[in-house]
Amino acid sequence: MVPSHLRLPLRFVLRIFLHHRWRVAATVAGIATASLLILVQASFFFGFRDAVTAVPLRAKADLWVAASGFRYFDLTRQLSDRDYYQVIRHPAVVQATPLVARFAEWRRPDGGQELVQVIGFPLEADIGLPWNLPDEQRGALGLPDTAVVDAIYRDKLGLTDRDLSAEILGRRVRIAGTTTDIRSFSTAPLLFTEYRAAQSYGWIFGDQFSYLLVRLVPGSDLDVVKTGLIALGNGELDVMTPAELAKKTTAYWMRTTGAGLGLATGIAVALLIGSSIAGLSLHTMIQHYAEEYVCLRVIGASFPFVAAILVAQALLFMASASGIAVILANVLSRQIRAAGGTTLLPGWVSLATCAVLVAIGVAMALFSAHRIIIRAEGAAR
Repeated sequence: MVPSHLRLPLRFVLRIFLHHRWRVAATVAGIATASLLILVQASFFFGFRDAVTAVPLRAKADLWVAASGFRYFDLTRQLSDRDYYQVIRHPAVVQATPLVARFAEWRRPDGGQELVQVIGFPLEADIGLPWNLPDEQRGALGLPDTAVVDAIYRDKLGLTDRDLSAEILGRRVRIAGTTTDIRSFSTAPLLFTEYRAAQSYGWIFGDQFSYLLVRLVPGSDLDVVKTGLIALGNGELDVMTPAELAKKTTAYWMRTTGAGLGLATGIAVALLIGSSIAGLSLHTMIQHYAEEYVCLRVIGASFPFVAAILVAQALLFMASASGIAVILANVLSRQIRAAGGTTLLPGWVSLATCAVLVAIGVAMALFSAHRIIIRAEGAAR
């Protein structure tokens, strides 16, 4: 039920919506376009973040162990079995799984070459990789010389329904399954395979690997365990939580490539321009009916009454336009991602954008109400 003191302002606003459809449509379209600009730019930024941190955040591990001097996930010095035995000695460690992450040259069936990022792990270890792989295809990774890649990269790697085999460093590899929605920021497709095969693809010796994925006794203090593992490694190990590893990787790509910084700057500019367009569109609509609002004040309408009308109008415009923009942005983001792009639009980003625009609308409504009161007082004299 709508409170009695709000019924008349709402009725006034709805009458504007119903009797001035084209002007209302133009205003809503302007605000929706501004909102869409912000959301699309945000989807590219968060898609970038998701792509560079995909493996660290999705693998099942309490801690990641890397060689000292770690900078980012895609490139690190190798660990060895000696490091494995040092880590597994810690009383809080219940499992330490070696993982290979190396770039390799993929020779397509037609003779062309592509760069792939090989991710290898023992198949018996439950570390959640690769994700988005149908259960019926997971067992195929146990076959010799097999791997899994995302379906979107089939054309890039020269794969067809009749020919799913290629070579890495002269060794045959066959694609035994395909994942969905796994993107790579570096444009090198993620190739998931068995641990020993990954070592041979990446020119890694039999006792070497890139990371240790550590599972701890439930309830363990992460900071205490991290300190203990660093001490066991005699300063030769970096120990991170998945979030810390993802943060370092994101920070590296943001600083060194400029891509992340460019996207972040794009969001800031889009937010500034989009907010300005949205505020200006609403202000223009309010000013079109300024004389009517002044008349309401002159004939005795209170400031709260006039302000309630303008705020209700702002809420309806901003909410409806933002809702349209969120729907369009999600559709567009999914289409771009389905085509191979790195876009992602979290729900909280959509809600935050709507909240910002609603706040701008309310502020603009209150500012306009104040100006209308001043004009009305001048007319009354």
